[in-house]
Amino acid sequence: MNTKNTSVYALKLFLQVLELGSLSEVARRENLSASMLSRLIKQLEDDWGAALFYRNTRAITPTETGLLLAEYARQIVSQFQAAEQAITAQTAEIAGTVRINAPVFFGQLHIIPHLAELQARYPNLIVNLVQTDDYIDPFTDSTDIIFRLAPLNDSSLKVRILAQQHFCLAASPSYLQKYGTPKIPADLAKHHALLYKGKTGTLRWLLQEGENWQACSPKIALTSNNGNAIATACVQGMGIALLANWAASDLLKEGKVVRLLPEYNFSTQTVPVYVAMLYPQTAFISPSVRAVLDYFREIFQDKSW
Repeated sequence: MNTKNTSVYALKLFLQVLELGSLSEVARRENLSASMLSRLIKQLEDDWGAALFYRNTRAITPTETGLLLAEYARQIVSQFQAAEQAITAQTAEIAGTVRINAPVFFGQLHIIPHLAELQARYPNLIVNLVQTDDYIDPFTDSTDIIFRLAPLNDSSLKVRILAQQHFCLAASPSYLQKYGTPKIPADLAKHHALLYKGKTGTLRWLLQEGENWQACSPKIALTSNNGNAIATACVQGMGIALLANWAASDLLKEGKVVRLLPEYNFSTQTVPVYVAMLYPQTAFISPSVRAVLDYFREIFQDKSW
């Protein structure tokens, strides 16, 4: 046995002959003479010290040794092709369409403002942005990248975590001047609440007490399926809102809202919520999709929520 002379190309030819059962057909596809292909297969048999095919005038069929070699050859050829694609992708042009899905309010604040720079960096890239707060399945909705704000429990997708989402109770100075500032969580029962209400129902305010979470019961002044509407109503003094850190950060810095009860931990979920990019688990990610993933990971590294 002298396998050091075996090439990946020879293994690819061997697998084609095994799958097609014809030397002449493989020779035609590879633009080789039948005699050249026959010599290459014979050299492979000499390298491995065993017959790989039974030959007769009507057919060519694999031996037991041939079938065994094929199991390993498929893995070798597959890994070689993956490496070839990966290396080619490093210098491939970033072009074509990348389909992005993002929640409506989050997309307005943190995706759309960065698309012009993305296009300037990759002039031949086309972004197809769809904004919805509905659950999106990339396999049925034809999406390359999903920005999701949720617990991460979908093992069928690859994930790049950008940040953990935290929440803060907030109200405008004008609201607090009119109705007073709650001092303890129990005071919230006397205040006007602005709540998000989606297809799965109204998101409750949850207060962490030790390892447990307790639902708060404020007076509801507004429910909406639009996060921007909740934040705008909060700024205008309509009531108190439970805002995600990515929505509240600038409003707090600008003094448009004030954080309430900062010593307490509020949320809409009893498990951690993340800001993440999700994409299908495939053997190979296109250069354009990878470029967009890398771009937004770079952008979010500079976010200070």
